[in-house]
Amino acid sequence: MRTLPTLPACEEPATVRIELYSADSLDACAYTCIAHAVHATAAIARVGLDAHPVGMAPDLAGPCGHLHVYPTGTLADAPPPPSGTLR
Repeated sequence: MRTLPTLPACEEPATVRIELYSADSLDACAYTCIAHAVHATAAIARVGLDAHPVGMAPDLAGPCGHLHVYPTGTLADAPPPPSGTLR
């Protein structure tokens, strides 16, 4: 299990999705506003994960700072951080 990054969270609408990868696994997606994308990418790198910013799916909406952990990734055993919910 790895440590979850602490993401900036301003609660503005998320406009950037950042995929978090370990060596061979898509582990999570972080959602940020454009102003916090660089800071979130750095926070992700500090905990030893690779960060890949990608576009937001048009049907997703949520706050900056939300982190979705995939149940099949290496972060699955980590407790989820408190954050807003995507809809």
